Formats: sequence, structure tokens, C-alpha cells
Amino acid sequence: MLVGQALSLVPCAMLFAFREAETLGEESEAIAGPRKGSGVSSSNRGSSVRGGKAADAEAPAEAEADTAAAAKRAHALRVVPWLVASADVCSMLGSGMTVKYFPIFFKDDLGLGPIAVNAIYVICPLLISMAGLIAQRLSLRLGSAQTAFAFRLTGIALLVAISFIRQRNVLIPIYALRTGLMNSTSGLTKGILNDHVPKHRRGFFNALESLNLFSWSGSAVLGGVLVSSIGYRHTFLCTAAVQTMSAMFLVPLFTLVERERRDAAGAVNEKQIVRQMRRERLAARWRALPWGEATESASTPLLPPGNRDDGDESADELETLWDQSWGSIGFSAAPLL
Repeated sequence: MLVGQALSLVPCAMLFAFREAETLGEESEAIAGPRKGSGVSSSNRGSSVRGGKAADAEAPAEAEADTAAAAKRAHALRVVPWLVASADVCSMLGSGMTVKYFPIFFKDDLGLGPIAVNAIYVICPLLISMAGLIAQRLSLRLGSAQTAFAFRLTGIALLVAISFIRQRNVLIPIYALRTGLMNSTSGLTKGILNDHVPKHRRGFFNALESLNLFSWSGSAVLGGVLVSSIGYRHTFLCTAAVQTMSAMFLVPLFTLVERERRDAAGAVNEKQIVRQMRRERLAARWRALPWGEATESASTPLLPPGNRDDGDESADELETLWDQSWGSIGFSAAPLL
């Protein structure tokens, strides 16, 4: 226990490395409203319209389309947070009925020892991480709500299979896969929630997590009663029924939540975004130096490497060169992201 408590100090110490100045401002607010013109540029629209009368006839239709899109957007902002919160709370109610009793089920029904049971719970977090990465990539193609629904429905089907399978060599991999799928969608649902909730209201919905913990413990009591009366496997079926109901809350999100858009190359270039952020911060720190403004205003400015177009050099290499050049004066150009 002392070793575990000592290791827990490491992530606590890392919290002191976060900088409030590096946080997003208005960019972290709810997602932008509907796109004007439905993705049709003004030049294309102008070339397709013949004469002033055609333009006048098209203007009311565009205004009506924008009004309908704005109304749909306002409806989504009101409904989506409650649908996501209801899905999470209902899913936690179902999970609490059985999750705490799986170790006892493995011991009593499958005859596993403590080492084997803990080995299963060592593998499960790895599968959750892998499934989370897969879910994030699939969400770019299918949509966040669609991916979360598919993963949860697959996990529910695997839980039903656990209720009927007797061979432990088959049951244990199915349980591990089911755990990975069911717990890998929290990032998607939380992203949907944050995209549709303004910053000043996010604390309210985050406070619902405490309700999730309460429902988890409360449903565990109900799960114990069911296990004593009808057995483990029938309790698993009850959990599957509750979680199926929770997944139904995600179905309306298919039309209410916009899919994440890709860039012109067809993929979200996160590395390029991070590199641009680093370059901007390097330039700001350079200007903060006593000689920064003078050199920047010169005809051949001596800008930090991250603010130049250096071809194929990565942002990490640029920051390394910058740190080596100015590290002796206590200036660090490696921002914490």
C-alpha cells in the first residue's frame, strides 16, 4: 500500500506543470453553428445564378435554409446533453449490477484463482486503450454517436454470450473484449457532451458523474440481491437489458450530432495543428526577449527556428535546437501541451 501511495504522488506532481495561460479561450466553447450556404462558396453560387431575378429568387430559399439549420442547432443544444447524460447514467446502473461480482463469478463458477483473476484485470485496461483508439478513428468515418452505439451494442451482445458459454477458455477472452468495448466509448460521449454544452454549464453535467458513482453503488446492492435469488448468469441478462435501454438514448444523436469534419487531404492532421501552436508560442516568447522586437523588425530577422519555414524539420527538432541555443540564459522553448 505504501508503494502504491508513493506512486500516486507522481501524477499529482504533474498537475503543477499545467499552465493556465496555455488553455484555450473561446475555442473551447461549444462547436460552431451551422455552416452558411451549406458549403457552397459565394463564387460558385454567383456563377450558377443567371441575372438579378434569379439571385432575388434564391435569396429567400437560402434564408429559409439558414433559419431551419439554426433551429435544428438550437434543438440539438437543448436535447443532446440530456440524452448523453441519460445514456451514461443508465449504463452505469446496469454495469453496477454485475461488474463487482465478476471476480466472485470467476472464482465460484469458473474455478479461477486470485492470480488468474488479477491477470484478467491487468489485460482489460490495455484492451480499453486499444479499443478507444480504434473508436476514435472509426468516429471520423461513422460519427461519434454511431461508433459509440455500435461498440456498446457489441459489448451487450458479448455479455449475453457470457450468460450461456460454459467453457472458460472461450468465456475469458469474450469478457475481456466486452470490457474493452463497453469502456472505450466514454471519450466519444464526453466529447459530444462538451461540444454541445457551453463552458459555464459544463460543471453541472460533470457533477452528474457523482450521480453515476451513486448509481453504481446502489445498483450493486440490487445486483447482489439478484445474484442470490436467480444466479450470476441471469443477472448478466438483466444487466444486458438495462444497458440496451441505455444504448437507445444514443440513437437520436445520429441526426442531432454532426460528424467530425476532415481537412482537405481527407484526414485530421493533428500533428500539423500542434506544430503550428508550438511555432506561435515560440514566436511570442522570442518577442518577449529584450532583443526580440529589434531582430524581428530587421530586414533579415533572426526569428526562432519554430517561426521559420524549415522544410521537413519537425517541431520537436526545432525546439531542441532552440533550447540548446538559449538554454544557458534560462529560456525554455518547450511548452507543455
